[in-house]
Amino acid sequence: MVELPPLAAGQHACCPRCQHTLAVSYERPAQQAIGYSIAGLVLFLLALPYPFVSFAVRGIQEQIVLLDTALSLLQRQEIWLALVIALTVAVIPALFLAATLYVHSALLFGRQSNAVSWPFLAGTTRALAHMKPWMMADVFLLGALISLTKISSSADIHLGPSFWPYCGFAVLVLWVANHIDYDWLWRRIKPNYRFNADIQVGRTAAEQDYLSCHTCQAINHKQRQYCRRCGENLNFSRWRDQRLTLALLVAASILYIPANLFTMMETVNFNSSTQSTILSGVIQLWQNGEQPIAAIIFFASIVVPVAKIAVLFALLFANRFLPQGAEKARTRLYRVTDFIGRWSMIDVFVVAILVALIHAGTVMAVYPGAAAAAFAGVVILTMFAAMSFDSRWIWQQTKQKERIGG
Repeated sequence: MVELPPLAAGQHACCPRCQHTLAVSYERPAQQAIGYSIAGLVLFLLALPYPFVSFAVRGIQEQIVLLDTALSLLQRQEIWLALVIALTVAVIPALFLAATLYVHSALLFGRQSNAVSWPFLAGTTRALAHMKPWMMADVFLLGALISLTKISSSADIHLGPSFWPYCGFAVLVLWVANHIDYDWLWRRIKPNYRFNADIQVGRTAAEQDYLSCHTCQAINHKQRQYCRRCGENLNFSRWRDQRLTLALLVAASILYIPANLFTMMETVNFNSSTQSTILSGVIQLWQNGEQPIAAIIFFASIVVPVAKIAVLFALLFANRFLPQGAEKARTRLYRVTDFIGRWSMIDVFVVAILVALIHAGTVMAVYPGAAAAAFAGVVILTMFAAMSFDSRWIWQQTKQKERIGG
């Protein structure tokens, strides 16, 4: 239990035990969030109707708009992949900016007495925290650059007028997501919220029969069903369980086998067909002189998923059999693993862009393989596994009993 002091603009508060950042204070948080959210939404609208990229080969020209990456997969009955791409690339990032704009506008333009009466204000603020891990516009952009590099030797590639607005949109989504002052938001949405008088700073919440809400960090009695500050169902805070993490990791490990053995992408070029797995695609890129691109794909699609599964398995093993020692190092390892997991979606985005862009019949065409859907499942399962892993387990059995000063 840590009691946060009032923070001036530019200051941040860290956990006195593991040094993780608990809160950051920004100057004019509402004005900045509103301005950047409006700019991002305008750029998103500009990126939708115009051509995203185009290519020409042997007199045949093709061009796609942004959402064709999902629609082309939907036309090929790849419903699962189409849904994942549409949500992570466009729908969730745009909704995140719209929700940010709504919440901060309510607090800036509504009077203190009536701002909290705006409909769905607390629920929309809760949604911001839930949407943040699933926004992958920046990962999609890197996948787009890789896919265009792969076909640049056999076709003329041109970036369309919507490519650059989407780049700006991706940058602004990242900026807004990393500069929201959630502590500031909840202090104004629920100004009457206070800690219970009997809570002792320096002891864990569990020791005192309390539970921390993972959405707004409020402290609730363990018997409560809903958070008394944000209204979140506290089952979302209770669901973090080592057995659940283990089950998700086992499922991801099983799914990783067909993701590597089956075809990731089939390329038809002048009546000849080439099927490639993740590893064979990396080897082909390396042999074609695209070593940097091959290294990125190898790291994102092979190293990161394997490392993430292995690290989470190791942390579960350490928590059960090696409960003490190197707590800070294990906590940092978990946070890095959690951060890099979404970048494994690069290969899936590469396939989606090439499938949408290249469909010129027997001259040149790209089709998704069974491994694409399996690999997307691996990425999502490992992300859920990281979410279900509670880093507090690392510290629960430590022998360190000294009280942390408040």
